[in-house]
Amino acid sequence: MAMNDITTWQQGQFIDKTEYARMGELWKDERRKEERHKVRPAPEGNTICWCPDPQYAAWIAQRLNLAAKLEQMAYDFATGKTDGSEIVAMVRDAVA
Repeated sequence: MAMNDITTWQQGQFIDKTEYARMGELWKDERRKEERHKVRPAPEGNTICWCPDPQYAAWIAQRLNLAAKLEQMAYDFATGKTDGSEIVAMVRDAVA
């Protein structure tokens, strides 16, 4: 994977596939609850972490997305695609 590839991180979510058709609703509800504790790069991507509180998983996913956005901005600046003003604006908005 190239250094400047951006991945959209998200809090885990249960995907009800046809292979789960025989499983009961109680089982599916448990999987839904468990998924809320995970952070994944895509709906079916590998879990990178498990958090004791679902709010932590959402926060981590949000921070990873912010880091990915900043990484792309820094890459664009380093390669001369931008003048860096978008990085300054983002930081100013974050601390305001």
